[in-house]
Amino acid sequence: VCTVYVHVDTVTVRKGDVVAQGQQIATSGNTGTGGNAHLHFAVDNCAWQSLPSSFVEAGVPLSSRMVTSANPTSSPPPLVVNPVDVGQVVAVAIDPAYAGGASVSRMSLRVDFDDGVLDYISASSNPNGGGFGFLRWNDIAPGETMYVSFVTTDPGSGSALTATVVVYTDPDGAGPLPEIEVTSGADGVSWEITAPPEPEHLVGTVYHDLDGDGLRDITDPPLAGVTVEAWYDDGDGQFEPNVDDYLSTSVTTDEFGQYDLEVPPGLPFWVVPGGDEIDGALATNGTATLDTGDALTLGYAWPSVQIIAVAEDRPDGAALILPGPYPVTVTFNYTVRNTGETALRDLIVSDDVGTPLDTGDDAVVCSLAGPLPAGAETTCSLTRSVDGPGVSIAQVTATPTGWAPDATGPAVGDSDAAEIQRLADGTNPDLRADVCGSDIVLVLDESGSVNRWRTTFTQAARNFIAGVVDTGTRVAVVEFSTTATLVVPYTEVTSGGLGTISTVFDPYLDTGYYPNGFTNWKGALEVVRDEMTSPSTVFFVTDGNPNILDSAWVSETSATEGAAAVADNLKAQGVHMFAVAVGRSPDIEFVEAISGPDRYPGADFGSADYAASIRIDLLDEMMTDYGSQVCTP
Repeated sequence: VCTVYVHVDTVTVRKGDVVAQGQQIATSGNTGTGGNAHLHFAVDNCAWQSLPSSFVEAGVPLSSRMVTSANPTSSPPPLVVNPVDVGQVVAVAIDPAYAGGASVSRMSLRVDFDDGVLDYISASSNPNGGGFGFLRWNDIAPGETMYVSFVTTDPGSGSALTATVVVYTDPDGAGPLPEIEVTSGADGVSWEITAPPEPEHLVGTVYHDLDGDGLRDITDPPLAGVTVEAWYDDGDGQFEPNVDDYLSTSVTTDEFGQYDLEVPPGLPFWVVPGGDEIDGALATNGTATLDTGDALTLGYAWPSVQIIAVAEDRPDGAALILPGPYPVTVTFNYTVRNTGETALRDLIVSDDVGTPLDTGDDAVVCSLAGPLPAGAETTCSLTRSVDGPGVSIAQVTATPTGWAPDATGPAVGDSDAAEIQRLADGTNPDLRADVCGSDIVLVLDESGSVNRWRTTFTQAARNFIAGVVDTGTRVAVVEFSTTATLVVPYTEVTSGGLGTISTVFDPYLDTGYYPNGFTNWKGALEVVRDEMTSPSTVFFVTDGNPNILDSAWVSETSATEGAAAVADNLKAQGVHMFAVAVGRSPDIEFVEAISGPDRYPGADFGSADYAASIRIDLLDEMMTDYGSQVCTP
C-alpha cells in the first residue's frame, strides 16, 4: 500500500511526492454504520503520482478529507466530501488486498454513471445489488487495483460539495494511469479518459575504469550484468535512499554495459548502479548521479593495497636471526604499495608489536593523508625493543578515492608478518633467497700446503667471483694461514675494462696471494665476525685441518673446536656457512663442525652445509658451480 487516507486524519501530499510501500502515514478508525460512518481509502502502486491532471498546478497540495455516508440502506443519499476546494483533484484507489477485517473484505462500490454521482459505499454483508456500474469488492481479482479519481464542482452557496466520480480497473497492472480530465458542461458534468503520458528514458553506460580517472578511455571495457536503479528524488538534490528518496525501477546492463530505465516523465531521479558485479569497486564518477536527461557514463575501478613488513634489512618473508641476549633494539621497515586502479587516501600503518591478542599496545607506525596514486609506494619504519624471538603483524588500511568529490569506496587493507628467530646453537641457516645481490665473504686457505696448487686456488676464486658479476653482489676476500687478513673489503663485482674484476680482484689474485705458513681456521672466522658487517654467506675454502689456535700450535681437534665456536656465533647472526674441503687432508667431521651435516651434492644447494672432494684439481669447477648457483639457482 502506498498511501492510506483514513478517519478524520488529514494527509497532505504534493504533486510528485512519494510514500514508501508499507509506510504507515495514518491510522484507521471504525467504519461504523451510523450517521457519521466514513470511508477508508487506500492507494496502491502510487497511482496518484502517475496522474498529473490539468486541474492541478505545481505546488497545489493534493488532500484527503473525511468522507461521510448515510446508514447503508438500499437507497442511500450521495456521499459528500467535506470540504474540498472547488477544482481540487484527489486521486485514490481501493486496494483488494487491503486487510481491514471480514466486513471490509465484502465492501462494495456502486457508481451511477447517469448523473456522475458516487451514491453508495457500504460495509454491508449483503449490499444492494443491481444497477449500472455496481462492483463487489471481492469481484476484483487479486493483484488488480480499481482506481477512483474525482473533482469537485460548486453546487452553490451553502450546499455540500458533491463528488463526481470516474471508475475503471487496471487488471494487468500496466500503469501508469491514464490522465483523467473531468470538466463541467451545459448538462452538468462530463468526463474524458485520455492516453497516458509517454514515459521518459534514462540511458547510459557502466564501464570498468582501469585507471580510475573518472573518464572512459578507449581501453576501458564495458561492465555487463550490473544492476542500475532509478531512485525518485524529493526535490532537495540529496540522495537519501528510503528516507526521502524511493526506488522507482531497476534494470541490468547488457553486454555493452548499457542500461535503459523507463520512468514517469517530468520527475527527478537518481541513477545508482549496484550489485555483486561491482562489489568492492569505487564509483569513480560518484556513488549516485542525479540524472538530467543526458546519457550517463559511469565508471568503476577496483582498489587494493599491499604492505611488506621486514625486520631490519631482511627480504620479505625472511626472518631476522638474532642470537640475543634479549631485549634488543630492532628497526622494522614497512613498504606500502598501491596495487589497485584508484588513488588511496587516509592510509594508516599499524603493528601489533608481537602481541596479537592484546590490541591495547598496537603501535600506529605512520599515517598518510594521500592521495597515493595507483602504482605508487611509500615507506615508514618503527624502532622498538624486542623481548625475544617472535612474529609481528603489520596492517595497512586505506580509503579508495576518485576525482569526484563523493567518489569514495569501502576501505581496503592488507597485512604482513616480520619474524625474529633465534636458531638452536650451531644450526646453520639456509642460503638466503636474496643471496644474489647481497654481501658475500670468500675465505681462502693460504697455508703452505696450498702452494703447489696456487694456480688452481686462484682460478677457482676467479670463477666464483665471475659467477656473480654485474648482479649487484658485493664480495670480500679473507685469506688465512698462520694468521688471517681481510685483503679485499666488500666490493661490488663489475665487468669491463674499469670493472672491479680487472681493477680489484685480479690484481690481488695475481700478486697478493702467496701460500705459506700454518692453518688458522679460527683466526679467519674471527676476521669475518669482527671486521665484516652482516654478510649473507661465507664460502670457506681449505685443503687441510686447522692446527693454530690463538697463535699457538695445538691439536687439530682443539683448533677445530675454537673455530666451531666462532662459526656458531656467525650462524646465530643469520650467516650461512658453506665449507669447501679439497684434498686428502681435511677430516669431514672437522668440516661439519664449522658448517653442518648436509653435504652437496646430495642436499639442495640452498640448504647444504659443505662440499668435499679429494681431487684438488676439481676445485675450479666446483667453485664455478657455486658461483653460478648464487645468482641462477
